[in-house]
Amino acid sequence: MVLGMRRWRLNSGYNGATDQRRTQAGTIPMLKHYMERNLGTFSSSNEWTPAQITTSLWLDAADASTITESGGAVSQWDDKSGNGRNVVQASSANQPTYDATGLNGKPTLSFDGTNDSLKNATYEPSGAVSVFVVLNRTENKGVVVNIKRSDGIFEISGKFDSSYKTVTLTAKGNVNPSFGFDVAGDGVDENNILGIQHDGGANATGNFTGHWNGIEQTIVNSGALGFVSETGFSIGGRPVQNISAAYYSGSISEIIFINNTTSTTDRQLIEGYLAHKWGLTANLPADHPYKNAAPTV
Repeated sequence: MVLGMRRWRLNSGYNGATDQRRTQAGTIPMLKHYMERNLGTFSSSNEWTPAQITTSLWLDAADASTITESGGAVSQWDDKSGNGRNVVQASSANQPTYDATGLNGKPTLSFDGTNDSLKNATYEPSGAVSVFVVLNRTENKGVVVNIKRSDGIFEISGKFDSSYKTVTLTAKGNVNPSFGFDVAGDGVDENNILGIQHDGGANATGNFTGHWNGIEQTIVNSGALGFVSETGFSIGGRPVQNISAAYYSGSISEIIFINNTTSTTDRQLIEGYLAHKWGLTANLPADHPYKNAAPTV
């Protein structure tokens, strides 16, 4: 490579008193400065991650350092949000399974649909919420996320059809409206990105928005449902109820939880991040801003 016919003088002749490019670290920063200025070698952007926004809870199976497992049984999944909201399962019989190459070569956690779950007993957010999940259901059943809140209960189910909607909300335990959407082709045994937002207002369909692989869904109310509340935050089931129908059957690869509604820009950043990370870009619509390239900072 020809460097503009310039000669390098990294030692003799370099005067730090007159050349403001010099740093105390010496010749390596000088070389980096030269490359940036003349070749653009170091100007590439970094990929965007949820660390760029305020997350309340962030579970990432691809980060092996966050998984505590023995013989494939997961006893703890650590929160990457910085809030220490780890989810745990002390009973070995009820621990999900760590699959090291589960989704396009990246690790996932598999839940058996019988008794597997993980829980943080103290995390109880309030108000508006946004939840994004990378999941693959092996059966059309169970609870992906159950959240006890100071203003009621918020739950995302794993059954996305006319008989049991994606999201349920109960206010102070008095009413149990079920909101959500149908998934074309059922969505079982497929890897998908689910996004749900609720603005924290009164129980009405207008308070919810739902996105399936970056495509907004028509939210409908399928009537009241009766279910038992957990305390805190649980994934993979509703252990206090302890019935088969309450347990999720399938895998969960990543959960991003935000104690607020997200802007369209942030929602699309999250979708793009998840799609490129987990090899799901084919799921995004053609007009998605991150269909062809991962978001950067």
